[in-house]
Amino acid sequence: MKIKNIKGVSEVVSYVLLIIIAVSLSAIVLTFLKNQISNEKVECPDEVSLIIKEYSCDSVNKKINITFQNKGNFNLDGTYITYSETSNSLPKDKLKISGGSNELSSDGFLYFGISLPTRLRPGENFIGEFIYIDSIKNIQLIPFINDEKEGLLICEKRVLTQNIDC
Repeated sequence: MKIKNIKGVSEVVSYVLLIIIAVSLSAIVLTFLKNQISNEKVECPDEVSLIIKEYSCDSVNKKINITFQNKGNFNLDGTYITYSETSNSLPKDKLKISGGSNELSSDGFLYFGISLPTRLRPGENFIGEFIYIDSIKNIQLIPFINDEKEGLLICEKRVLTQNIDC
């Protein structure tokens, strides 16, 4: 009789061991997959900063020359530019680059170079000539970075709004 009880116990122990091994393998696979898939939203670094160093207006031809300067610690691919005609309203009209320039601009996006390796490095300046309709009292810049893995990162936390009189 004792031999039969030992066989029964060994079968139960083997099933328990199989269940423990299966659960352990599942936990290891789950941990591995969690590390592979990141749930974090990728954002622009805090050290991104783009300013308007200087500007000049041509009110006759409705053109404005703006010198941008990268004051941050990261290369920038461009900026989203909007303006308003009153100083107390939110800039929403898109500045368009003047013709004859070789920079790419569409729907308010200004790229600092046509080829993506051309970026505005920290401390460098970029001069752009833009056209506007009536007048400019307020300009807003939102810099962006074209990340190879994540795509276009718009730096919404690094917005610059500046009063201008054109």
